[in-house]
Amino acid sequence: MNPYLRNLLILTLIGTVNFFAFMFISGRSSLLFSKSPIATKSAIASDTEASQRTRIDIEDLFRHGAHGYQPPSAKQPAVIKDTEEPGRSFIFRSPTNISRVLPKDDYLSFRTSFNTTHVVRQIPVDSSGQNTVPSPGNLLALYNRDDSARVNPHDYRLILDEPQACFDASGAPKEVFLLVLICTIHKNFEQRRAIRETWGSPRETGGKRVITMFLLAYNEDARLQRQVEEECSEHHDLLQEDFQDTYKNLTLKTIMAMKWASTHCPQASYVMKTDDDMFVSYDNLVKHLASTKAPSVNHAEGFLINGGPIRDPKSKWYMPKDIYPGVKYPPFLSGTGYVMSGDVASKIYEESLDHKYLHLEDVFVAICLDALKIKPVKNKDFHNWRTAYSYCRFRRLMTTHMVQPSEMHRIWSDQHRHHNIRC
Repeated sequence: MNPYLRNLLILTLIGTVNFFAFMFISGRSSLLFSKSPIATKSAIASDTEASQRTRIDIEDLFRHGAHGYQPPSAKQPAVIKDTEEPGRSFIFRSPTNISRVLPKDDYLSFRTSFNTTHVVRQIPVDSSGQNTVPSPGNLLALYNRDDSARVNPHDYRLILDEPQACFDASGAPKEVFLLVLICTIHKNFEQRRAIRETWGSPRETGGKRVITMFLLAYNEDARLQRQVEEECSEHHDLLQEDFQDTYKNLTLKTIMAMKWASTHCPQASYVMKTDDDMFVSYDNLVKHLASTKAPSVNHAEGFLINGGPIRDPKSKWYMPKDIYPGVKYPPFLSGTGYVMSGDVASKIYEESLDHKYLHLEDVFVAICLDALKIKPVKNKDFHNWRTAYSYCRFRRLMTTHMVQPSEMHRIWSDQHRHHNIRC
């Protein structure tokens, strides 16, 4: 053979082998074989997109620390624009009650009524002998207690509520093992529908009851609000308060979750906070929590991050020194999904009332946990980034991020179709 052709063939072969090795190592093999239930069109960004994300890469490194850093996703915008007030690089206004939206007599029209004259049985009691699980009829009064004298009162009203969620028809509290609270926004109807039909559909797993609820805030679009109210009437799994639904109010939504869990479902053994672009395995999570390894009190776990404040005003995660002067955050659990023992939800809510508000919700929760002397636990099966699909990989994980509704269906179907495969 001509030496020139032989050398050309050898170089071509080496290049092909390197290409396939790169595709497998980077988790993009699904582009070659089209077998992944995960859509992959966003897996490879253009050179322009990659260059625009350079600053985000560096921000992630500073925010997450060297050990917690993961490659940024294509979902993250390259340039973060502040839309709250023009002409200022960072605007944070303490939450106010300006956005109250409905008259008091109207904002609970979708609640299910209860006969609260029934005696509530099998209720845990605290050290003073008082009931710790209220009756459904008393939930609103408990939720609307006056905390105005506290540093950071969460005095927002419920627009949509489901007081029956953790109680049976007689008003007796259900035995709830896991309460899952999912942050969402009005327009994400397809995400909520997909979750209800896939990973959020089980009401019981491993003999343990699971309750799934969605968290919303106020949106000025009257049409979207009417659609959400219709959705609430049909599914009875939406909770809404009357603060503005913005990125910098995500902490308010998390505090709302902790408050609702502590007043409306205090008997839950565990509480999870997650987002509507996640895929969560209830089977794996319940099996893990039901094991003797999972503490029943003072426990919080998820994807643990060690990082510090970013001082660049253009960053999505900008933290001014006057709001947080420290150079390091307490170790914090990624807000994409974490779980805690039921007592911790109420402790976080109570502690939050005495701390200055921070718009980074996972950092704010970490500050509360640090003050409570509760050390968050790292769990390698919680993922805060997009995970390349394989049947066996998803049989082990608790959470993964950036999953589209169509992907939820494909993953759910594939996991059930091949459930007898040994990994």
